[in-house]
Amino acid sequence: MMDPVKKQVYSEIVIGDVTVRYLMDEEGRMGLSLVPSVSLPLVVEDEYKRIDPLVQLKAAGDAYSTGHSSGRTMRNSATVRHGLVFDSQKVATENEETVVTTILRDPRGLTAVHRLTGRPGEAFVVEVSLTNSASEPVLLEMAESCNISDLTPFEASPANDRLKIFRMRGEWADEGNLEVFTPYDLKIEPRPKKFDALTARIGHRGTNTCIEYVPFYAVEDTKEGVLWGVMLSHASSWQMEIYRRGNGIAIGGGIADADNGAWTKEIRPGETFHCPAGFVSTAKGELQDLTDRFLSLFERRWEPAIPEIDRDLPIQYNEYRSTIGKPTAESVLRQAQALSGRGFTYFVIDAGWYNDDSGKWYEFSGDWIPNEKRFPGGLKPVTEKLREMGFVPGIWFEPETCGIRSEAFGKEELLVRKYEKPLTSGWRRFIDVRTEKGRHYLDERITKLLKDNDFGYVKLDSNETLGTGCDGTEAFGEELRKYVLALEDFYRSISEKIPGIVIENVAAGSARAVDAFTGITSMTSFSDAFEHRNNPVVAANMQRILPARAILIWCVADKNYDEQGARYFYASGTLGRMCVSGDVASLSEEQNALLDEAVAFYKDVSPVIANGRSRRYGPDIESTDAPRGWQAVVRTGTDGRKLVTVHTFENAPDTLRIPLGKEGLSIEKAFVQKEKARAEITGAELTLAGLTDFEGMAFLLGNTEEKHG
Repeated sequence: MMDPVKKQVYSEIVIGDVTVRYLMDEEGRMGLSLVPSVSLPLVVEDEYKRIDPLVQLKAAGDAYSTGHSSGRTMRNSATVRHGLVFDSQKVATENEETVVTTILRDPRGLTAVHRLTGRPGEAFVVEVSLTNSASEPVLLEMAESCNISDLTPFEASPANDRLKIFRMRGEWADEGNLEVFTPYDLKIEPRPKKFDALTARIGHRGTNTCIEYVPFYAVEDTKEGVLWGVMLSHASSWQMEIYRRGNGIAIGGGIADADNGAWTKEIRPGETFHCPAGFVSTAKGELQDLTDRFLSLFERRWEPAIPEIDRDLPIQYNEYRSTIGKPTAESVLRQAQALSGRGFTYFVIDAGWYNDDSGKWYEFSGDWIPNEKRFPGGLKPVTEKLREMGFVPGIWFEPETCGIRSEAFGKEELLVRKYEKPLTSGWRRFIDVRTEKGRHYLDERITKLLKDNDFGYVKLDSNETLGTGCDGTEAFGEELRKYVLALEDFYRSISEKIPGIVIENVAAGSARAVDAFTGITSMTSFSDAFEHRNNPVVAANMQRILPARAILIWCVADKNYDEQGARYFYASGTLGRMCVSGDVASLSEEQNALLDEAVAFYKDVSPVIANGRSRRYGPDIESTDAPRGWQAVVRTGTDGRKLVTVHTFENAPDTLRIPLGKEGLSIEKAFVQKEKARAEITGAELTLAGLTDFEGMAFLLGNTEEKHG
């Protein structure tokens, strides 16, 4: 039977509308709790909620926790339960930013510094550094980025019936799919004696961070309408856990540990290891109120990486769907001629510009030498003509990989190795960007090509993952972490060497939709769901993960689409950044007119996309492969105008009433098939009638008083 725990509130720091509570037990263990300040009077103490330490570590040789933890979780090991104890805390506030620095020490000489940085209305950043002041090395088996606990603080019991748990899948072409559970679903209901350590873990081992799950977990107290959430920042192997031993729930995560990610890290005497940053937040309301706080942080955090040319969300054309990996100078200029003067800023040459017709684009990637048959005279004559037509030329690379038919595939001195053999995944190997040779190769083959050919936009992709890790001087997982850090440094170097270049982050869709990459690029591809009916579903899902201004959404122009089909995909473009692809040069006059209408509407609503907050309405979409029902995304701009994007799916209702949150609005502009849905605003609702299956439409709403005043 678990013993009762005596604890106290050591400190409470108010940051905006959130009270940050540091809880401490009699032995000096300290935990972190977040509470919306308005709900603080509702907090109750529970002696069966143990302190869950705010820093979670495990050093080799230290005991796992009890409760059948070994092999299940490294949380609450002897390193933190019987080692690290509170030493001191300092609070500093400057320019609306509050920094809380908490220091913990253990007898062997290990010091943990936990730094929480927060601003009103944003998620908080947590950074943990570990310093070894002892005379002997310390080998870490686990070191998490962040941990919040005491969930829920509003009831002195397990509170299972009032809790919901949220996480998001990251599967290819189905990104951001929301999963909702109860504690019963995840089997984290406390046992009668509260002895077992219960955990529900998610994560990924490899370099495409979100290919299984988005590194996000949230818990909601449905009775009080309060939510808590955690996100991670790094792009190498990661893990997150919902953890429970006793009544309380904790959420934490960080680098995938020794058991799950083949990771260890030796800290020698005098050395300091910095864990990747984590993000934590709480909000009163609904899930989007919580995720909005993460988005607010990301908008400010990522803003310095956005070049001036990209700040008003210009439209791009990507030629991939016109050639499917077989571009030529002729095909590029044919599409460019059809698009010139029609409002497009970027023209991107996608995969295949380097290979001949004897194989697939992915088999030849890695040498990055323009194919003379496809591009006689190289790329420069094409980029010059694109510039003359008014475009910023762009090009695609997959920097870290090389295809099976490339020369680089056989140059073992350039390649990542595992067990002393080149690491091969499918038909790809990996350039070892950690080494001087590997980095020089990328600089020469990619950065130099960009500069020499006057490209102003680059799409950096990744379609395969290294897996658990690779050879080096440390553990597989740690070498993987160092590899990804070196890759991030290469991305930054492109911006440094080519000032003003626009970088697109893509990895088999949005498999790298994490701070480590989104914070050093201008935008992130939303998915590879180019022409699938789940396109708008995925686009709306991604608005919980990334700011809309950073989500690049593909809208394929196809001569085989009728008007309704074309509008379905063009309307998706208003859920983020519009990226048009397809054989535009083959469109009819009527189809081109519709494309021009979509481009003009997007430009009218782009200020709301750039600066606004969204709410999704409609039933849960159980099958994204065969969506049923409908969805509406209502985005409110900072000027009060609203963008309403509506999609119907199979078995759509004839009529919808979409809440707008306020009265006094009128329709300023509409992107809708004229003989189809009828739209009108009544009170605080937008009513749409005459709907059919698989329609897409969008409306810009303004304030009636301003329009007619």
